[in-house]
Amino acid sequence: MRMFISVLILIFSLQSWTNADISEFEIEGISIGDSLLDFLTEDEIIKNSSDTHYYKDNKYVYYFFPSLDFLTTYESLQVTVKPKDKKYKIEGVDGVIRYKDIKECNKKLAEIKNELENVFGIDGIFDEGEHPGYKNSTYIRHVFNLSDGRVDCVCFDMSKKFENQGKLDSLYISIVSKDFSQFITYENY
Repeated sequence: MRMFISVLILIFSLQSWTNADISEFEIEGISIGDSLLDFLTEDEIIKNSSDTHYYKDNKYVYYFFPSLDFLTTYESLQVTVKPKDKKYKIEGVDGVIRYKDIKECNKKLAEIKNELENVFGIDGIFDEGEHPGYKNSTYIRHVFNLSDGRVDCVCFDMSKKFENQGKLDSLYISIVSKDFSQFITYENY
């Protein structure tokens, strides 16, 4: 009887994660739908962002923060918002860890993929290809499409040329809203 109850509890707890809202997941305490202003002032956003990129038609903008005082798990963050949104509602958040050896990145990617497959109860969709911004660099990723957003786990394998310029292999864990996911998939390119 105890085994039956334990199995039921396990099944119901997994079902609740499978149906979880994307905003329940966080990177460094930041979730989809939060305001970036809860973490940084407008001045700090501009001062701390080393790269600001506007997507097609200026529908979204990301700020790349190479380091922030409150980061504990990740080395860097990339946060996406709508440029005209004065509340800076977060549409996407990426945690970044750099690696000197792509094998270490791939090992961590496999661990995270397995954890997410257990949490979501679905297999991630595997994808690989050329890095869109760096010639002769590649990526492998696992994509988890959820009803209200998406989680991507990606390892970027930078070419020796870019590694010599200080651009190391990197692991990105991304959480994005459904709207931003649709935009990236169907409109941005």
